Amino acid sequence: MTTHHYKDIKKAIQVYAHDMNHWWKNLQSDSVAEWVLLTSFACWGIPNRVFQLAAFLLTLIFFAGKLLKLHHRHSFIDSEKYISKRIVEAPISDAEKSALHLRLSKIRKFRRNKNVVFILKRNWRFLAGYGYLMLSFVYLLNPGFFTLD
Repeated sequence: MTTHHYKDIKKAIQVYAHDMNHWWKNLQSDSVAEWVLLTSFACWGIPNRVFQLAAFLLTLIFFAGKLLKLHHRHSFIDSEKYISKRIVEAPISDAEKSALHLRLSKIRKFRRNKNVVFILKRNWRFLAGYGYLMLSFVYLLNPGFFTLD
């Protein structure tokens, strides 16, 4: 027989997995990646270098604000620690604790580097937009960085 403690922690693990998935999905929402790419083109289209840098900084500020809206209540690691602590302290059987730890460890493995491909497939536009913005900024500061000489 499962206790209400077991069910509560099991539900917390499910909510945690859902929240993590939702966070990754939200990186693609509001077309953040597309707007970053377009504004980076606009930044570098300005002929004056000082204004290019000012436009770049404004772009970072605006889109950092977008990312803050996506901020999660806790880091994924903190959430996992909290759930793990709840499992250890819960008045449930060892078999139930083991089952909950197994569920949590599967999610932890998914979050870690074993599923980098999934994260890249899901967020490639976001990563490409910000990657382009950063690489173009490095080029602006030091054009010789990308030459093979």
